[in-house]
Amino acid sequence: MAEKVADTMHPLAKNPNWKGRRGPVVLVIMDGVGYGKYEEGDAVKASKMKYLDWFTANCPTQSSRLTEPQ
Repeated sequence: MAEKVADTMHPLAKNPNWKGRRGPVVLVIMDGVGYGKYEEGDAVKASKMKYLDWFTANCPTQSSRLTEPQ
């Protein structure tokens, strides 16, 4: 006989105080891409990413760090 699982899954409720954001909004997840400590051998630092560089310089960003810096 299967055990009954408690109903813990609920949809998120919209926050009535959220007025929205003027768009467009771009979500960029760059999992596994990072700048190294040293420029030598750092392919990301050495690459020419004119669009990413423009976004980094001109747009608000948010970064999350899941591990402690070394």
